[in-house]
Amino acid sequence: MEDIIKIIKENPTGTRPNWDEYFMTQAILISSRSSCINVRAGSVITIGNRLIGSGYNGAPKGIDSCINKGLCVKETKLNKMYSDSLNTGNCIGVHSEMSALANINSLLYKDATIYTTIFPCTSCTKTLITYNIKKIIFKKKYNSQEVNSSLELIKEANLEIFQLDLSSERTKEIIFGNEKKYYNLWDNN
Repeated sequence: MEDIIKIIKENPTGTRPNWDEYFMTQAILISSRSSCINVRAGSVITIGNRLIGSGYNGAPKGIDSCINKGLCVKETKLNKMYSDSLNTGNCIGVHSEMSALANINSLLYKDATIYTTIFPCTSCTKTLITYNIKKIIFKKKYNSQEVNSSLELIKEANLEIFQLDLSSERTKEIIFGNEKKYYNLWDNN
């Protein structure tokens, strides 16, 4: 099933980021706002290389987050480690993909692309299909059973799926630039 995933290679070091690298870097930055104790995920949604929505995973507004509680509610409810269970509905968190969709409000999703740091779970994949998202670009897979379940839906719905092979070195270069080449924001001179 994974043979339908196409790989996008990163640009060479020292070059301007391509659009996929640029938007994945945005998703990585947005993931820093996550309030999940186990997984940091971020997503951005684009149409025509314009960012139209973004989101991160964590407890919905008004619900105390797992970080604040100091424990994973899902692990406590299931008496299992987070990684030993699929998305069973016991997690209090809203996934980054859902958060990004909600943040778009009334904009139309037709032919939109979503960049997400973590491969979308089955529940998020169903929602992405419903919202007419046509292309998914992700950074990392985390559960092969969940990936296979999502890939069945992706294949049936004729969505494009890509994994962006973006290294931490390239991400740092995109975020911070080349200090010798660009103006250094952290230099006190």
